Amino acid sequence: MSTTRTRILLTFFFLVNGLCLAGASRANESSPVFWGEARDADGKLLYREKHVISHEGDNIRQSLTIYLDPEGREIARMVSEYDRSLMMPTYVFEDYRRNYREGLRFENGAYYIFKSDAKRGEVTKPLEESENVFSCQGWHYYLVRNLDKLERNEPLKLQLIFPNKLRHYSFLIEKVRADGENIRVKLKFANRLVSWFAPHLELVYDKKSQKLIEYSGVSNILDAKEELQEVFIRYLY
Repeated sequence: MSTTRTRILLTFFFLVNGLCLAGASRANESSPVFWGEARDADGKLLYREKHVISHEGDNIRQSLTIYLDPEGREIARMVSEYDRSLMMPTYVFEDYRRNYREGLRFENGAYYIFKSDAKRGEVTKPLEESENVFSCQGWHYYLVRNLDKLERNEPLKLQLIFPNKLRHYSFLIEKVRADGENIRVKLKFANRLVSWFAPHLELVYDKKSQKLIEYSGVSNILDAKEELQEVFIRYLY
């Protein structure tokens, strides 16, 4: 694999950390707990995700994702807080196996992107722009509120935060196809040149319930060799 493609893949991997599909439930969902099963191309179970959504009235207050290996051991977790914004939640993602943390916090009237590992400690940077910028699950809620636009073949344009790069990048969400009750969409870099080389993510939503049904693409959970892995995730409600 070329150095350029490897670099793009690594960048895209850390985007997926920011995509954080822990929010794949409607704000008024009666069952606040659901599961995801991540498998490889051969159908082998790689890990499970347990999603817990906490509400305050009709509003989402917090979401928790616990990542479990096939033996049931917790290997990572992510906690997102929606007190300030549904589209810009503050959050912390932790991978215990790599002693790695990243996320977005709000302090002294400003948002800060951060990342931390055992070798370099924590690095932070203020978020200088917030217009049309989304963090973690925020993009998901924007997407489901605009499924009708996607079905009319109107792409969504947005900025997504990359904690690993301490900045945000431009992305497009486009419809792949709509089949009866479901709609399949893909998310890709807005830059055409980069989008030719970088992988894209595909997601399937139930149009009526606005639930995420399937996800396919690069995972934010590395394999046992700490290498990238592509997964297919089916969500169970």
